[in-house]
Amino acid sequence: MNLDPASVLRAAESSLIRRKGPSGRVWELTGSSKRTEVVRNQLLQCVLANCTRVLVCYDEEEAPDAALQPHLANMGRGRFAITGGAPVKSLRDWLYLGNWQMMGPHDPQDLVDIVRASEGQAVRFVDENNLDILIDSFHDDSPWVVVLGRQSALSD
Repeated sequence: MNLDPASVLRAAESSLIRRKGPSGRVWELTGSSKRTEVVRNQLLQCVLANCTRVLVCYDEEEAPDAALQPHLANMGRGRFAITGGAPVKSLRDWLYLGNWQMMGPHDPQDLVDIVRASEGQAVRFVDENNLDILIDSFHDDSPWVVVLGRQSALSD
């Protein structure tokens, strides 16, 4: 059964996995607890399974893991397209330094620092660029800020 990112976040809501505002579309995952790491892996699995196109904006070199290399296409400008079946563990190993953004299905011309943005700015950026999801990982891979697209918005 494939879960969607909104369901994963809602089921895991806690002091370390919380909504950043009343819209229910912006979430923050902090710390490195076992539960937070499980949720991060579930989110990546959801994105890889459900987005028609997944992009990672990351200023590091291509992944050294042979299992991940066939699933990455370097698009230039520090952007990589991820194709089907990418192993989540290999992806997490590559992205462990943080300072990356994952989004789908579109490729915005410019990026916004979602970790430091207000809820309104984050939602507006996702909506203006017609994204289904955006995950922004800060330095050292904590925290993550997740912005859900309109289709994924949580209802209370």
